[in-house]
Amino acid sequence: MFLCVTIPSMAEETTSLVVHSRDGSTVAYALSEYPKVSFSDGYLLIKSTSVDVSYPLSDMWKFTFELVDAETSIDAVSAGKSSFSYDGDAIVLSGLTENSLLQVYSIDGVLAHSEKISTSTYTYPLSNLPAGMYVINVNGKTFKISKK
Repeated sequence: MFLCVTIPSMAEETTSLVVHSRDGSTVAYALSEYPKVSFSDGYLLIKSTSVDVSYPLSDMWKFTFELVDAETSIDAVSAGKSSFSYDGDAIVLSGLTENSLLQVYSIDGVLAHSEKISTSTYTYPLSNLPAGMYVINVNGKTFKISKK
């Protein structure tokens, strides 16, 4: 079973590192997870107790420290022209460019799946993944999901 629930904004606020992309999207990393920021070969690298991700510097605008809701989730995400949604036990990626790179990481940073996609829409089945938290990266856009 795959669960994605929107949590009301009654959650407690926590100070977070917030990464702002040029396309207007943001991703927050709680400071309680000790995010470490570094730069290498044109990438912004963030490593914390639960995630290890990279963003092309050309896509980044700024990063800040802000109070944000402690609990967040994703129903459907739009990232520039690309987006993803859920269809049963699968993730449907839309608006992809030719040779898009899909990477699926477990929450501890282990690469679970990687492939180049040549179509504009792609369905990735989640049935082969065990229950847990995952970080999905498509062409530098990163999304966090939970599979139950």
